[in-house]
Amino acid sequence: PQDSEVLEMAAEALLADGQYAAAERILSFLPQDNNTAGFFHINLARAQLGLHENKLAKYNLKQAVKAGSHPGLAHFLLGTVYEGEQKYKDAAKAYEAAVDYDHQFAEARVRWARMLELSKQYEAAYKQYRIILASDKKNTQAAQALARLKAHITKPEKELSPQPAFAEHTDVQPLVLPAGMDNPVEIKIGLGVLQNGKPAPRSQVTFSVSHDFIVNNSQDKQLALGHAGETWQAVLENKHSYLVAPDGKKTAFKKLITVVPSSDNPTQAATIIVKHLMSGAGMSWASVGDKEYRGKLQILHADNHNLVPINVVTLDEYVQGIIASEMPAGFPQEALRAQAVLARTYALKHRGKHKYYGFDLCDAQNCQVYGALPVKLRPATRPWKRPWVKPSNTRTNPLRACSRLIAEVPHKVPTMRVGMKHRIYRPCRIIRSLIGSICSRIILSHCCSILRLPTVNIISMSVWRRFDGRVW
Repeated sequence: PQDSEVLEMAAEALLADGQYAAAERILSFLPQDNNTAGFFHINLARAQLGLHENKLAKYNLKQAVKAGSHPGLAHFLLGTVYEGEQKYKDAAKAYEAAVDYDHQFAEARVRWARMLELSKQYEAAYKQYRIILASDKKNTQAAQALARLKAHITKPEKELSPQPAFAEHTDVQPLVLPAGMDNPVEIKIGLGVLQNGKPAPRSQVTFSVSHDFIVNNSQDKQLALGHAGETWQAVLENKHSYLVAPDGKKTAFKKLITVVPSSDNPTQAATIIVKHLMSGAGMSWASVGDKEYRGKLQILHADNHNLVPINVVTLDEYVQGIIASEMPAGFPQEALRAQAVLARTYALKHRGKHKYYGFDLCDAQNCQVYGALPVKLRPATRPWKRPWVKPSNTRTNPLRACSRLIAEVPHKVPTMRVGMKHRIYRPCRIIRSLIGSICSRIILSHCCSILRLPTVNIISMSVWRRFDGRVW
């Protein structure tokens, strides 16, 4: 009874079994802990929802949101409360916050779209149903909703597509490499690819650079010189490729051009905006919009008469873009660091995976989801939204087994406990973390037997625990 971990596991076992009054009673014995306050309020709210004490549940869910450790789940449950009260606008806002935290929270997006429709925000609902249908072509409910909403739509469909645009370039600091890394590894990332990693059909690439830049051809000879903030294009016309300057002047090129920003400012790095790029093809968060990147931009004239935008960055810059896309920034620092190590390992192991298309890796889930810099027009308005993550102590040796890089590593490992104080990450530590996960489940079952609780569905509990940063 003095062990808070045992009390917490017992309460969750009771919640999974539907014994809400007993769970609420056990939760009342838990001591105050700022590190677990968010999940404590969520569990208490779950018990109160089961007892139909909606006012108390709403209060505890709002407290969980303030705690900030599990905002996705807290907002989702708060949305279900508002939905039950038929407060559709409030429910829509809560579900929107859950989706903001986790773009792949499909159930929250579906409920968000339905609440928007019920609150007569038809155009906003239409946008969300389009995203749902783009990620699942067989979703008949989304298709029916789109057909139903067309009668209420007054804007053209193109205007209803979520297309964030940049007002200006983002001020970013140069990435300082540690001593001894004078020749960092460069990675070529195919941008705006299809779900299978293949380049999307494209006859035009529009870009803008934050600093003055030069454009080199495939022989590394200067083709053109541009200035900061200008909008340039690469276009295909009659199977021939041209670089188009802001004044309309066309310069023919063959095979490849490279846009190289020149930044002598030690406190501000150059960025490149590429317009109208698809991101998240086939996913629930798929969108088309302007994306901003570090490094250099290559535009390849492929053999099938297609223009392919490629971002050339260092390995560290690539890893930085991976972390912000593959894992919510509000996750524990240990999880973010583990993600950085695994992202680096995957990149080194699979470098050249798409060399047939002219780049090493793609920006979609066929490789690892590679994100751009944060959109300046959409600032982080919520405390857990930190769009650019800089986990420390991740420039280490990648995961190896018998001096070879591990072949496959998962994209998302928020539940792995990896020793971050060590300079080298060996497979045995990953194995120990998996053993710890299994043991914790065994301990939970053992607690149930000691407390004479009925058998519970451990898998359903792990679904709730996916929002927590600890191992279960």
